[in-house]
Amino acid sequence: MTSAARAEAHPLADGRCIFLDAFTDPSFKSVSSAEIGFGISSAVALKSGLAKLGFLIVEVKNNVIGDLSKLEWIYECYKQLHALQPQQYDVVLVFHSLIHFPGEIKRLINHHTKRGCPILAYAHGSHWDPTDSIRAQSSPGLLLQDLSNLLTSERLLLVSKFYYDKLRTQLSTLGPLIQNRFQEVARVVGLPIDTDLIDELRDVRDYAKPHSAVHILFNHALRRPKRPDVAFSVMDKVLNKTRDCVFHITRSLHPEEPAVQSTLREVAARHPGRIMHHGTLSLKEYYKLLWDCDIQFSTAEHESFGVSTVEAMYTHNACFTPKRESYPEVTAGIGNYDDAEHLVHCLITAIQHPLYRIEVADAQQIVARKFSGLQVAANIAAVVQEFST
Repeated sequence: MTSAARAEAHPLADGRCIFLDAFTDPSFKSVSSAEIGFGISSAVALKSGLAKLGFLIVEVKNNVIGDLSKLEWIYECYKQLHALQPQQYDVVLVFHSLIHFPGEIKRLINHHTKRGCPILAYAHGSHWDPTDSIRAQSSPGLLLQDLSNLLTSERLLLVSKFYYDKLRTQLSTLGPLIQNRFQEVARVVGLPIDTDLIDELRDVRDYAKPHSAVHILFNHALRRPKRPDVAFSVMDKVLNKTRDCVFHITRSLHPEEPAVQSTLREVAARHPGRIMHHGTLSLKEYYKLLWDCDIQFSTAEHESFGVSTVEAMYTHNACFTPKRESYPEVTAGIGNYDDAEHLVHCLITAIQHPLYRIEVADAQQIVARKFSGLQVAANIAAVVQEFST
């Protein structure tokens, strides 16, 4: 695309969009895990959407062969960023702010240009969120560091209005200086799913889902904040009350969660052949399975957006999510449940009443289409536009 064409597409046409990806363990690059959603598939969709709008994408990539620790990986990224010599007409997009540190990036940029350049940092979690126990357990004591992560960048890109409201409430206890800075930089842009690849893997002949049993999906991490113990209990109760359904679990077990493994083994033993634990799946296998399923549910006590849920909505599953932790612009109140017993009731109703199930799936699929890479890229382009005046 020519410079003139880029100028019509976005305001910083003479510069680059320097894109810093999230860390993804090399062993995760072919599995359906949380790393895939935020770390790979969402990033791929976003870069594709920005490129279609005329942004000149420059990826900060490691040239090191072999496995790296997260700390080594971040250091290599900073060396790559330093070699790119950011200039005032560039935009640096940090995906996301809990991996790379915007404060250090700003220091590096100022080394090359005294005027700096806009840093846009995505946020989908925070140590300020008491329900985010994965983050609190893996790297505790970083509350104050998070203030730099959240507020140093020129714009803080948030995945949902739900999460904006949650963060604003949590940070309000720190006084007006922090509150005002948050409101100054925070923008809700959404988070993309890889609709191009998902559509590519849809088999039109099978879209009617002609199987006799109803297929139900649990595609969340088998970690404590997602409450897999509750999910297994719900599966047990539903399977005891209906014979025409099968559950699919698409995440691998974590060695540090032995109780989850034993509980899953016990419940699956009570219902032979009706709980399918797929574990490691490639993205293509995962997306094909999503198209083949009919219903999805979440039992999470911690969410900010829910890539797994939006992917399931997009592939025409009727999704049921906890009302307390659901993101209104994603669920629009459709398919929300109050507690585990209510979830059991919702699932059985959806199993036994196909027209109800299809009605829920139709409404949710319309909402999910808002989160294509191109649409979210357009939201980010509007944020970049703020720097052209």
